Amino acid sequence: MVLQVSKITLAETLALDGLIHLWGDAGSGKTLFACSIASEVTRYSKVEWINTDAKQSFIPFLKRIIGSVGGSIQNVSVTMASDRHEVRDLILGLSGSLLDGVSLIVIDSITRLLDMAREDPILWGRDLFEEALPTLAGIVDEKGVTIILTSESRSMNELGNLAVHHRTIKKWVDHDIVLVRNALEDSTRIMRVIDGPEDQEQIGTLRLMEDGIPRVHPQKSRVSEPVGGHS
Repeated sequence: MVLQVSKITLAETLALDGLIHLWGDAGSGKTLFACSIASEVTRYSKVEWINTDAKQSFIPFLKRIIGSVGGSIQNVSVTMASDRHEVRDLILGLSGSLLDGVSLIVIDSITRLLDMAREDPILWGRDLFEEALPTLAGIVDEKGVTIILTSESRSMNELGNLAVHHRTIKKWVDHDIVLVRNALEDSTRIMRVIDGPEDQEQIGTLRLMEDGIPRVHPQKSRVSEPVGGHS
């Protein structure tokens, strides 16, 4: 008997495609969630991963998850960068440099780029909105790939916890996803932001199992709660 292996990926199950903004507090599981999505993609196509802080701690998780889902580590190309100018050039040059067979790009994270630009924050903000985001949206339309941007939430005074430049980024992306850590249940809720901070839909739950591999459980239940709120 031949077992039929499903070709439906986690991203398809959660109805995530196009340009995706994945954000939340530090430690909420953004990179692990991106690793989970990328790992399933490696079963059938290639992934381009751009890391902006030159930290390699995510790589063992990525390899472990790829192995657990039967993917191929050879289908992942990781570029480590620590200079905002280098990352900016990588993003702006993606359309011409993208390898054949790549269906997912991960940029982890946009917030690191903003932090690198503290000496000239206005300039980088303009670069992000006038160059990077339109370029990425254009790649999605032209190449038909999925792109994940991760970023950390920050305290925005009366606005609460939001991703840096959240309102502007939301205008460009197809899916605005916030990860909300629930320390009491040792899990993270995956929330789709619909119209505004008070309007969210839970699409899944992320848990890190004892074997060190995250598990994502798809879910469809509508809730109303401020973005970045904790239970």
